[in-house]
Amino acid sequence: MFITAVPFFFIVSGYLFFKTIKKNHTKKWYTHIIKIYAIWSIIYAYTLMPIFNLTGVSLARKIYLVCRAEITGVVHLWFIPALIVASFLCFLFKEYIQRKTKITLYLISMIWLFGVALNWYFMSINSQNTFFYKNGVFYGAPMFILGFIISSHEQKIATLKINLKKLIIISATILIIESIVSTNIINTFKDHMYQSLDMMISTPLLSTLIFITCLKKPTLTILKGSERLTSTFMYYCHILFLDISILIITASGWHSTGLFKDIVTTIMAIILVLIVCLNSKNKVLKVI
Repeated sequence: MFITAVPFFFIVSGYLFFKTIKKNHTKKWYTHIIKIYAIWSIIYAYTLMPIFNLTGVSLARKIYLVCRAEITGVVHLWFIPALIVASFLCFLFKEYIQRKTKITLYLISMIWLFGVALNWYFMSINSQNTFFYKNGVFYGAPMFILGFIISSHEQKIATLKINLKKLIIISATILIIESIVSTNIINTFKDHMYQSLDMMISTPLLSTLIFITCLKKPTLTILKGSERLTSTFMYYCHILFLDISILIITASGWHSTGLFKDIVTTIMAIILVLIVCLNSKNKVLKVI
């Protein structure tokens, strides 16, 4: 079910982007996003060091790989360049999106399905070039524009009389079935590095229903305040804290491997995140 998280973040971003445009804060929004990306790209630059250890690769090729990684997003930071591209496309076609909402929904559905097809294709040939589909066009734009549409029709959505709990259960069941089928197919790819899909057909439906459910519950404050700040910081720093935890475990001389070590590493990372997030005197959260 974790596969719904990133689409959910894109939907939230598109929802808030509509309000950003209404407030005429678009330039400020882009400045903030680019600043964040620059800061965290520098922080995660250490993950690119293995590139310089590649054998049989020219220096020019290594520099190219580093530059490409910084542009497309180091480790999980691909979300930010994708967010910038998706928001630009949304801003460029914002009037059409609002006028032709039904056609737009059809178009972004086709774009998402094409991205899913690309995901399967690159997985079938055992290619690690995920940036060809996990980007701002095929992944980010459909979900971001969906959030933008929800925000622009928020009053209509608020009056809808639908059983969201039932729909979430149905869509979650569909996603679970799709995940099981996909996993069984992937297991037939012998000697391939892939173990799971980044994009699934049914993901947008569940992510959208969860987001609308949040909108209909005024007691939930996921879009503002400390909850939004904390969740955003956790996204940016979780890989860093996982690496720090692994470094601590390795330095301690613990040579255990397997699931137990992974669990301990994850728990340590969570503790580090909570220490930072719960420390009201810590100013690091202001980076985001």
